[in-house]
Amino acid sequence: MMPSPDPTPGWGSDAPSCGFGYGTVCIPYPIPTLPFLPVTSFFLSPRIPTSLAVVGDCYYSQGIDIAPGIYTRAITYQVLDQYGQPMKGIITLSGVVINEAVYTISGPSITGRGVWTLGSGLHSDGTFWDYLHGTPLSGTSFAAQLFLGNGLPLYVLGFGGSGAILLNTYTANKVTDNGATYSSGLVTINGTISARPCGQNGDPLENEL
Repeated sequence: MMPSPDPTPGWGSDAPSCGFGYGTVCIPYPIPTLPFLPVTSFFLSPRIPTSLAVVGDCYYSQGIDIAPGIYTRAITYQVLDQYGQPMKGIITLSGVVINEAVYTISGPSITGRGVWTLGSGLHSDGTFWDYLHGTPLSGTSFAAQLFLGNGLPLYVLGFGGSGAILLNTYTANKVTDNGATYSSGLVTINGTISARPCGQNGDPLENEL
């Protein structure tokens, strides 16, 4: 039997010998290894809507197409996932359904049954618009408003705090608040009023719901 040759240079002093006998295998040393990838890199938790961030708040003093002459407050919401990150893109938002529920506490009845899905009010950047109108009837209404994401309550981040239930007032009567007069009514959310009229780039439109 012939002696095994010296280990191949560069393999290390303890590299295996490459014999000439039947069945011998010569394996380079050290054996290269692939970088370890954690299992979570392949099986990420699905992103689900858990909260809404208020990213826009303006008003139309003389209303919009479907409620002409009545003060309308227009809110832009951004859908956030369980990590607090904006949900954007067709794949991420596919299957996301945002529902609105409004419960009148006192005064003329306020209705709110909004539904937003991708391509139907829910934009690909994860935002949607909600319009709140002063009641066309005399008097003031108080109502509780909440949003659901795929059937689960969504926390709203804005209007001076965070919570799942918004307490709103609606009126179409002339109102003076902090020295400002609103001739066609006013809508407050958790005691806040909108600081500016709509019209800036990206604001909700008068004729698109």
